[in-house]
Amino acid sequence: MAGKTKNTRKFKKTTISKLTQLKLAKALTLQQQGLLKEAKIICEDVLKEYPDHFDCLHLLGVIALQGGNYYDAAKLIGKAVGLYPKNPTFFYHLGVPPGVGRVGGGRYQL
Repeated sequence: MAGKTKNTRKFKKTTISKLTQLKLAKALTLQQQGLLKEAKIICEDVLKEYPDHFDCLHLLGVIALQGGNYYDAAKLIGKAVGLYPKNPTFFYHLGVPPGVGRVGGGRYQL
């Protein structure tokens, strides 16, 4: 196809500890139960050790979204997208915040 370029960007895969995996699973369970404050605390703890953990950033963004903090939600989920743009769920959740407007090229104005 003329004009199309293949994205050859490599994504850094981070090995996380079993304990961190369990923490993230617990945070997800708490978030799904509506215990947002507790889930947020766990996510923030994980991000201290792994600041570029895109799944954790996404979950923390969803928690912010559920709490009505749309600016932080867009910022966190946007960072997750920047780190791993192959996950369509990240983009879906970026489309949810009503307080965030799109600007040229589909980018989000924060």
